[in-house]
Parts: sequence; C-alpha cells; structure tokens
Amino acid sequence: MKKEIIVTISWDDGRKLDLKFADLLKKYGLKGTFYISPRNREWDKGELLSNEETYQLSRDFEIGCHTMTHQRLTKIREDKAYREILDSKLFLEKIIKKDIKSFSYPYGDYNNKIRNLVKKAGLIVGRTSKRHSFKYPLDPLVLETTLHTYNHVLDLVKILQFSEFNPVEFYKNLDWEYLAKRMFDYVLEGGGIYHLWGHSQEIDTRGHWSKLENVLIYIAGRKNIRYLTNAEILMVPKKKTMKKRVINIAMAPMITPNYGAAIRTYNLNKYLEKEFVVSAFSLSLRNPFLKMKMSKNYVEKYFFLLLFSLLAIPFWLFNLPYIFITSFATKFQKIPKRLAEEILKSDIIQIEQPYLVKWVRKYFGNKKIILDQYDVEYDLEKDNLKNSNFILRKIILHYIKNIERVALKYADVVLAVSNSNKERFIDLYKIKENKIKIIPCGVDISFFSESKFKDLSQKLREKIIGKKVVVFVGSQHKPNKEAVKIIKDKIAPYFEKETEIIFLVVGSVSNKKKEKNIYYTGKVKDIRPFLKISNIALNPMISGSGVNLKMLELMSVGIPIITTQKGARGLNVKNNQEVIICPLSDFSKKVEFLIKDNEFRKKLTKNSRIFIKKYSWESIAGELANVYRKIGN
Repeated sequence: MKKEIIVTISWDDGRKLDLKFADLLKKYGLKGTFYISPRNREWDKGELLSNEETYQLSRDFEIGCHTMTHQRLTKIREDKAYREILDSKLFLEKIIKKDIKSFSYPYGDYNNKIRNLVKKAGLIVGRTSKRHSFKYPLDPLVLETTLHTYNHVLDLVKILQFSEFNPVEFYKNLDWEYLAKRMFDYVLEGGGIYHLWGHSQEIDTRGHWSKLENVLIYIAGRKNIRYLTNAEILMVPKKKTMKKRVINIAMAPMITPNYGAAIRTYNLNKYLEKEFVVSAFSLSLRNPFLKMKMSKNYVEKYFFLLLFSLLAIPFWLFNLPYIFITSFATKFQKIPKRLAEEILKSDIIQIEQPYLVKWVRKYFGNKKIILDQYDVEYDLEKDNLKNSNFILRKIILHYIKNIERVALKYADVVLAVSNSNKERFIDLYKIKENKIKIIPCGVDISFFSESKFKDLSQKLREKIIGKKVVVFVGSQHKPNKEAVKIIKDKIAPYFEKETEIIFLVVGSVSNKKKEKNIYYTGKVKDIRPFLKISNIALNPMISGSGVNLKMLELMSVGIPIITTQKGARGLNVKNNQEVIICPLSDFSKKVEFLIKDNEFRKKLTKNSRIFIKKYSWESIAGELANVYRKIGN
C-alpha cells in the first residue's frame, strides 16, 4: 500500500505582502490557502489587501476567513465572536463570488465553544497554530500544522524530540529553514501531511524571503505527492490514510512471554495488528539489535539499557522490588534514540509498567499514553515485603505508592484487569472512574485444548502411569514460590502414604528434581502435555495482584481446580460451580474428595469450559481496540 503524502500551505492575515508570497507559490506550482482578516486592527488600512487584490488572489488560491478585525475570540463575548467569524465569511464571499470553507483562529486561540461557532457559521476547516503534526485531521475544525516559518522558543522540547536527542542535529534544527526540510523528509519517508504556514510580515522583518523560497523549491515538484489547499485535504478519503501506530513499551520480552503481563500483551497484540500497526519494545537484557517480526503489522525489538542492568544487581542481591530499582534508573537513563524515533512516529503509547510512564511523559508530553496496569503494584509489593524489616518496608512501600500514583495521574487512560482492581485504584489514588477501562485477561482456548502426550519425557511418563496427578504451574514469581512451599509443607505430606497420588510442579518456579511424592519439571517449553495428564490442579496463592492467568489456562484444559480466594481474584467464579474455593487448611481434604468423586470432577470441568468461552483474547482485543479508537480521536 502506497504511503499517502500531502503538502498544504496556509498564510495568515491578508496583508499586501502576501501577494509577494503568492507569486512564489505560483512560480513553483504550489497551492495555498490565504486567511484574510479584512479589517485587521493590527495594521493600517493601506497595508491590507484591497477588495480587488483579494479577488485576484482567489483566482489562483483558496481564500479562508480570519475574523473581521483579528480579535482574540476567547476573550470577547460569545455573540461578538460569532459575528466576527460569520461577518468575515460573508464579507469575503461577496468579494470573491465563492463559498468560504476554511477559517484560521487568530493567534491560534480557541476552545470548544469557539470551535462550535466556526461550525455554526458553515465552515468545515478550523486551522489552529498547533505545530509538529503530520497526521490526517481527525477533527477538521481543529486542523493542526507541521511548521511555522518562525523560530519558537516554546518548540525547543519538540525540536529536541524530533532531533532524536542528537545535540548536533538539534542545533541545526533551531534554524526553521533546515527544520522545514527535515520535516518534509520525515513525511516523505513515513507518509502523512506536511503543513507549512506563516506570516509575510515576519518573513519581511527578518529578511527571510530567500530562506522561504529555498524551502518552497525543496518541497515543490515531487512525484507521488498531493499538493492541496487546506479545504481540499478533506476530500482525501480517510481509508487511504495509514493505520494508527501503537507502541508497547515493557521491560520483559512479549513475543516469547513467560509471565502474566507479557502473555497478556502478546496475545492482545496478535489480534490488534489487524487494525493497527503495533511495535513492541522490550527494555531487556537480550541482544540489543534483535528484531522479531511476527507479521506485517507486528514487530518486537529489544534494547539493552546499561544503567537498568547495573542497578538490577542490588535488586537480585538484596531482593528489592524491581519497580523500586528501575524507577530510580529512569531518573538518569535517557530514552534510547531508536525508541524515541519510534515514539515520535506513534499515535498511541501503551506502557506495561508504571515506573516507565513518567520517564516517557517527560520527553513526549504531547503523546497519548495508555497504562496497562496488570497489578495493583502497591498491594503486590505489600504482600511480597510482609516479612521484611519494618522500616525498610515502610520506605519502599511509600516510594512504590508514589510511583503508582504519579503513573496513574500522567496516563491518559488506565487499563485494569478486573473491577476489583479498578475500585482499588480509585480508593488508593482518588483518580476519576471514567479514566479507568476494564480490559480483562484472556486465554487462547484453542491452544490449550490441544496437547501431545509424547512431549513428556519417558522417565516422567513411567512415573505417572496409573497415578492420580495433582499439578501446580508457575514461574519464578514470589507468590508462586510461596505456593510451592505450601504444597511441599502442608498438602503433599498428607498423601505420602497414598502411593497412587503424586504431585507435579511444572515451570521455572523450582529447579529441583524430586522430593518424596513431588516431582519437579523445571522450566518447560510447553506446559500443555503436563496439564493434559493431570487430574486436579492446585492454586494455593496467598499473595499477588491482578488476575491469575493460570486459572484461565487450567479451565481451558478442563482440569478441576482447587484455589484460594486470592488465587481466584478478578474472576467471577463460584465455589463448587466452576472451581472449588477454600482456605489452605481445607486443600488436602478437597483433593481427597475430588480424587474419589469422579462425577463432581466432571461437573467442574463442564462448567469451567462454559465459563472460559467469554475470555477469548480475540473478543478482549476488540474491547481494547475501542479504547484505541476513542483515545486516537
């Protein structure tokens, strides 16, 4: 599909000097829109275009209105503002004998009321003075621009971002002529709209006519570019514009996920790429030049951040929360150049960890940020640190709570995995309810409904033949380690004399081989074969936040589950219907009961498979796509 490239130029105020600019446009075959304020109070009448000059100008270019007297519309009464808009439209239409379709807000000053007055006056374009935009206008009455032919101090941060934080390039881009050419190159490469605008008096006062002409020469006469007036932009079918670009930023790999939040992001992206261009960036310890392309619209890349890696050492040595260390690192670590470049090209930024939000917002304040808050981090770490030194625990939890509070404040939208998490965010941080959208976790039902028994090792296969297998699945996550300890110390010993019952611990949660009646697999490539041969699944969680994804996976396979209330968090499952929910003290008795009652096991299996159907990743991705569409608009 060809990239849509549009060049449009607009010029404000309606001074006689504008005729000199019009001659340059004609010389290089460029279209333009001239916004005229017929009785502009800032200039003497003799400096303004006469009626005849306005008419002659309209024969070659689009004429737009700019109020009668160039008033700052938000500072005057609403009825007077409307007369300024409508009278200028009617006045100019009488002169040029054509409909006026476009309007430019004087000083770029507008609000929603003024925007609606422009629409009421029968205008379809409202050009603002907002700069550094390359996108098709989602709202034509708030048309943004790319570059003003003037050096703005307020644009320094945006110029720095566009320069990819390269000091040499930043210095060059401080010259608006150089920046205008580089921005044009950017649109040539990625597609979009290049909108140049300015004022003749600024060009004349600073002696910049040659600079302006150099830019016009640079952008004129290119192949496969549409040169349009401001109003003509609206004639371009929206279907020909590029897909919205979404960038995911996380710490761990998403294409090869091994924990809940990464599994969630990966599966959602698989379906979102049908409508959006998705780039996933992992700030991991992997090869910094590694790039994995899943499909045409879904790519994952990796960055090695030295400071993040160095500061991770005390995290491992002193068992400190990772959020504590990495949030500290963001105070000193700059955003990598390639990542900054991708962020600039993106319409929506989705961040998977709260400590990265402020880091990104600091450099890209104008971008829309979605925070996918898988856990309530404060609650999660409160559980994890319950046995830590009291003073250290207080300090770390205070720090984490502040990180999460700031992240939720700076994000435009917060995604929660359950209603209970949403209520907890509101209770903890007093954020507005409509800012939080519930996007639940899901499961790939078809993936977990298939498995191959032959994937098991011959040695393990011999051990389990004729046995009743009670399984637990988990990664090296602290709540999983707690659960394994509970199985080892409290549940498995109850069945040591029952030779037909064995316990199977699957995953990287433990690297042991065997302990009495417990077998450990260590890290495995595929958990499905182990689940397929299991009779009962345990989920003895006593800490954790978010939704326990293993619950959805186990239900997809159809294994009867015994879980704590904490393990069933975020899921609307009922005790003795889809699963058994009970305190840890009852786990052994419930295992014994399920082993004996085959009919009850079948009931749980049937009910859980019905329950799980509403948790398909495809339908959940559709809900997230709706959030993207709204935030993009």
